Amino acid sequence: LTVDVRPVSPDRDLDTLIRLPWRLYADDPAWVPPLLMDRRQSLDPKHPFFREVDWQGFLAWRGEQCVGRISAQIDRRYEALGVEGLGLFGMLDADDDAEVHAALLAAAEAWLAERGCTRVEGPFNLGVNQELGQLVEGFETPPFFMMAHGLRWTPGYLDAAGYEKATDLLAYQVYSQFDRPAAMVRVVERASNRMKLRTLDRARAEDEFRTMCSIFNDAWSNNWRFVPFGEDEMITIGKEMLMVIDADQIQIAEVDGEPAAFCVLLPNINEAIADLNGRLAPFGW
Repeated sequence: LTVDVRPVSPDRDLDTLIRLPWRLYADDPAWVPPLLMDRRQSLDPKHPFFREVDWQGFLAWRGEQCVGRISAQIDRRYEALGVEGLGLFGMLDADDDAEVHAALLAAAEAWLAERGCTRVEGPFNLGVNQELGQLVEGFETPPFFMMAHGLRWTPGYLDAAGYEKATDLLAYQVYSQFDRPAAMVRVVERASNRMKLRTLDRARAEDEFRTMCSIFNDAWSNNWRFVPFGEDEMITIGKEMLMVIDADQIQIAEVDGEPAAFCVLLPNINEAIADLNGRLAPFGW
């Protein structure tokens, strides 16, 4: 049977796009089924992310069986930052089949080219501030919260399609019980008179998230493929975070009374949801 790639619409096949990994990763002990509720919310056209991003999902079919998926997206904020002609792909998961991968990538590339894109990068699921990157090492390690996992054969098919590494994305594990380096201790001591740490004020949560948005956009402005968070997007994400963490897990540093930095301690939600098969109801809570 030949491969047939079809576009996904919000009212047709979106559930198939979301659920396909359940079949593809069925034999992968490291894969963590995401919450279906979360995936649907992240693709909701009303999500603030889509005010600046156009996207299209595609599914590959052999007969009646769905054998792969991909997304193509254009983040209009890049053009405002002087990055022209950039198209993105993401959500690439498919059977171990060269024809399927080639057809999916061709569909995404064609959609982007029709809209003026001259260069394609990915995977972005769906933006740089969300799940990012193609796993090339560590397939045996369960992904932590907000980290992408991947199928072992995907990198080879991306190479075959002519894609090359754009940058390295590294993840580190650090044990919480460690001795602070002397240099760190000295810096903290010198700054102690000017700096104080405080927790997020839940009663002023939206204002706090606006402050965090400003700090984040300044601090990350020189990072690879940075795009600024919109305040509404940061508020939406912040409210989602407060569903699973306490306010004291968000620390804001003030220098001379002005907010200058923040740190968020996120629990690895994947440990809690690994055996829920994507559903909180009825017993997953």
